Amino acid sequence: MSSKETKNLDKILDLFFDQDGSRKLENYQIFSKFSAKIMPNWFRPMLEDTERNIYYQKMIHGKVQDKIVVDLGAGTGMWTMESLSEGAKFVYLVERNPILVRYLTKIFKGKPVKVIGKDIKDLAISDFDHGIPEVIVHEIFSTIAISEGVIPAFKKINSLFKNKISYIPQYFWMEAYINKSRPIEIPKNFS
Repeated sequence: MSSKETKNLDKILDLFFDQDGSRKLENYQIFSKFSAKIMPNWFRPMLEDTERNIYYQKMIHGKVQDKIVVDLGAGTGMWTMESLSEGAKFVYLVERNPILVRYLTKIFKGKPVKVIGKDIKDLAISDFDHGIPEVIVHEIFSTIAISEGVIPAFKKINSLFKNKISYIPQYFWMEAYINKSRPIEIPKNFS
């Protein structure tokens, strides 16, 4: 990252770590535009999804103050920022993408954050050397939830912390559909 990019990044982070704790939704759009240079392009629609951002802000608000948090499958680190701005004592940021891990390590240098560059299934209790987490913030559900290994991920986390951890969001559901279709018949004289 160039020194100009680092200075720009510091300005972006100031939006999330300001003195009065105020965060406006447009801050997420600014973060999105800056991170578009570094992040995979499919993150941007999530960062600019106002309804989603409001939902997570409301879910995090009042639930992480003075607590140790895990941002599971952190991606851009946006919910780590939100957790810190809401008074989290410490955040473990778990992300398996090595490019994002390098980026997130730079973003959170000097903050009470440990970036863990691992797949969730490879986590060990020894990774949590700054205290036992009390809250997990996650977004590991979507149309590709099954391929991302959501069920094994939550089983792993529950086995590590003996189900003594709360989740944000607390509840979610997945729907699956089986699509039966007939094979396409190709005419015999098709060339």
